[in-house]
Amino acid sequence: MKQEDLNCFIERNLKNFSVNSTGWNTLIGEMLSELVNAGWNMEHDVFGKEKFGELRCYIYSEDEELNTNLRKITNKYSQLSQKVCEICGNEGKLRMINSWETTLCLNHFLDQKPIMEIDENRILFIRINLF
Repeated sequence: MKQEDLNCFIERNLKNFSVNSTGWNTLIGEMLSELVNAGWNMEHDVFGKEKFGELRCYIYSEDEELNTNLRKITNKYSQLSQKVCEICGNEGKLRMINSWETTLCLNHFLDQKPIMEIDENRILFIRINLF
């Protein structure tokens, strides 16, 4: 396997992941590389998404031994994603925002919290950022 082919596979498949931002791109790339090293055919696409604040990946092989290895790899990266900010890729943790589970660093978590301001006319404004 050539590194150039692996890089093309990773770049092509990054587009198949429905995630909130680019913070997990390195993690996804590492997972895709491990999947190929375990025996995944690079001609087949890999799909995934963010669900409940963690990375989910859905792939299947008819080879049961390969399937077992693929599940171990995807489970490993699902666990790792709970420690990486979805937005920036820095260290993060699973947090709750408006009833949604998401994995964020402290800075991006605080960006999501409402900020209340009172102007000179004593009017209250509430600012809420949603990603």
